[in-house]
Amino acid sequence: MRQRHANALLAIVVFAAGLIVFASPLAAADAIIPLPLTFNEVTKGDINVVMHGDDIFVRSDDLEKAGLTGAMWHRVLSFARLRGGSHIESSGIELIALRALAPLLTYKFDEANLALSITAAPELLVPTELSVQGGPPKDIIYTRDNSTFFNYAVTAGQGKQKSFFGEAGNSIGGNLLLNSITKTPDQQWARLMSSYHIDDRALLRRWTFGDANVSTDSLGASAIMGGATVSRNFNLDPYFVRYPPLNFRGMALTPSRVDIYVNGAIVAQQNIPPGPFELRNVPVSAGAGNAQVVIRDVFGREQSVISPFYYSTEVLAKDISEYVYSAGFVRKNFGLKSFDYGEPAILGFHRIGMTDNLTLGGRVEASRNVVSFGPRATKRTRLGDIGLAVAVSEEKGGHAGAATEVGYRYLGRRFSFGGTERMLTRDYANVSLRRVNDRSLSESAVFFTMLTKRASYTLLWNNSNTRDSVDTDSIQLLTNLPVGQRTSLFLSVGSSDEGRGHRAQAFAGLSFLIGSSTTANLSVDHREGKTQVVGDIQKAIGVGTGYGYRLQAGGTPNRHTGSGALEYQSDFGRYELDFNPFDSGQRPTLTASGGIVYEKHALLLTRAVQDSFAVVRVPGVRNVRVYASNIPIGRTDANGDLLVPNLLSYYGNRLSIDDRDIPLNYEVLATERTIAPPFRGGAFVEFPVRQIKTVTGSILIGADVVPAYGQLTVTSAGNEPYVSPLGRNGEFYLENIPAGSYPATVDYKLGTCAFTLQIPSGSNAVVKLGRIPCQEAKNP
Repeated sequence: MRQRHANALLAIVVFAAGLIVFASPLAAADAIIPLPLTFNEVTKGDINVVMHGDDIFVRSDDLEKAGLTGAMWHRVLSFARLRGGSHIESSGIELIALRALAPLLTYKFDEANLALSITAAPELLVPTELSVQGGPPKDIIYTRDNSTFFNYAVTAGQGKQKSFFGEAGNSIGGNLLLNSITKTPDQQWARLMSSYHIDDRALLRRWTFGDANVSTDSLGASAIMGGATVSRNFNLDPYFVRYPPLNFRGMALTPSRVDIYVNGAIVAQQNIPPGPFELRNVPVSAGAGNAQVVIRDVFGREQSVISPFYYSTEVLAKDISEYVYSAGFVRKNFGLKSFDYGEPAILGFHRIGMTDNLTLGGRVEASRNVVSFGPRATKRTRLGDIGLAVAVSEEKGGHAGAATEVGYRYLGRRFSFGGTERMLTRDYANVSLRRVNDRSLSESAVFFTMLTKRASYTLLWNNSNTRDSVDTDSIQLLTNLPVGQRTSLFLSVGSSDEGRGHRAQAFAGLSFLIGSSTTANLSVDHREGKTQVVGDIQKAIGVGTGYGYRLQAGGTPNRHTGSGALEYQSDFGRYELDFNPFDSGQRPTLTASGGIVYEKHALLLTRAVQDSFAVVRVPGVRNVRVYASNIPIGRTDANGDLLVPNLLSYYGNRLSIDDRDIPLNYEVLATERTIAPPFRGGAFVEFPVRQIKTVTGSILIGADVVPAYGQLTVTSAGNEPYVSPLGRNGEFYLENIPAGSYPATVDYKLGTCAFTLQIPSGSNAVVKLGRIPCQEAKNP
């Protein structure tokens, strides 16, 4: 045993001695010389090297600065240091032999040009991660300005039939206080929604206090709750990718360009440095497809990789969750009564991505009379998405129930198919579906779609077995066939059973595009043994101001029906006149809608505010054209204000002005802004302009001394100097000095002179001061 320990100790001593020998400096007086370095075809500047024997030694730190990194590089460096003669010391600095780093690193030394070229394997380089689906613009501004809007819609019809809708929103520091009210034709006023929304954009979380429309899942409740609700809201960041991203990995030895094709169409191009790379969030649509990644290096060499994929919007990315939790009282008789709240209840729903292919979640609901809950799972496969949900319930009185739902969907380039099966027991209940309510005991749906170069074909089958009412069953075959560039044909054939046996149904429609905004349609519909022919023509208004119309006529051989509408949209409202051309005794109905916005002391009329908006201000300059995403919106008013309606909340909306509309005596400091207003809130966007105000005059020192070719210096209240050279007769020229009194100094060849310069107030673009005496002259 002692002999064995002695042998082990001797081996350790010999190994340590060997390490000491390897680490000893082989040379101490080698000169360090700089060489220009090309690293993987990229110029990196000079690097200090030592020419020792037939090898080149460099500092490992210099190689890391050039781009070497990662665990593999440190492993290669550690093994290189164990080789004999692999490193030396020069002036107390360790240098490693390039030859010892082979085969993952190779080099060439150009003796004629004294240049060094190093090629490193991609495993040793800095990995590059790029998001193909771009995030928010770099110059985006998230606004939290205070603003107020009021929407209204008034309808006047036959006799005393009048209705009104009003909605008021106040954005306070980016949070929204929202109230709405209505008056129905039977002259009853009713409060609709009253709520206060607090958005946490960083956490994608929205708090709602007051009324909220809450839905859990397909087996759960959908109700308006009065209370407190918190939910994950992905609309708070439109650039956030919630679904499993489509990523591509690869290697590049030199600077390269990567082209990405999805189903034959190019979707992105990226320039990447040498090394491993990962392109994240490649934009694709849901379903199966093929992606091709083409890498072209600096020498024109090309490599291509084709990868099939299945992109799903049914599952969440790993560790991403969505949820809604609400506690309060269930709203009843919404739209008819203002404060009709029922029993207290809680509703909760939560899903989380366990992996990129599996999402698990669940639902729970409870009130004084019912408890309902159950799990849910969604699985992504290469052959489609599979979903499964199970629920159980118990209603007061010991009435238990259960429900289940299973679904499958595959979306392909040529074929898509899938279906769902949903079953409920007779006593299944949730907060909005009570045991006494009728329900479908089973619902089945199947679809199959085939796409060809000329048309699309879809087969649909739906079957519903209800507890208390009539069972239904239908099957349809639909097709959409483009006849020309401006004409499309729609066909549908099938049969439907609504309790009286299957009856044939058929529909044929022809759609024509006339010009850029007018469409005409002709359709024939046969069902329940009756045939109806309908024709219509309509002109859409679009996003700007203008007019539109809609005319429809049709009917059966024994009865004619029709309708008509004339529409006009201005900058401050929308107006519609509806009439029946086949009934002269029916009075037309007139609807007027619009909005009012108040922000930054500007009260502006506008169309109804749908989402967010912005008040654009060009101070004091009227008739300036304003654009949103290069689309003309309008011109500023007499105060220089214009309201830009219907912007996307939390999204980078690019607003700009046309500086050609600004007078030449104004200086334009900015012409573009990218703003992201809050939910249904307003942004204040000021494009600063400054009127160029010139001040001219001449200086006379004493009675007859002209400070020719001297210099005038005026000091403002903020110690900002305004300087002007003096002309032959002492003339000066200054710009943009506010009205007031300022100390001024004249420097000329005979000395200096100090005086007080008076700038009068006024709106004149040019102020002529004439000859100004300077009384205090000093000779040098």
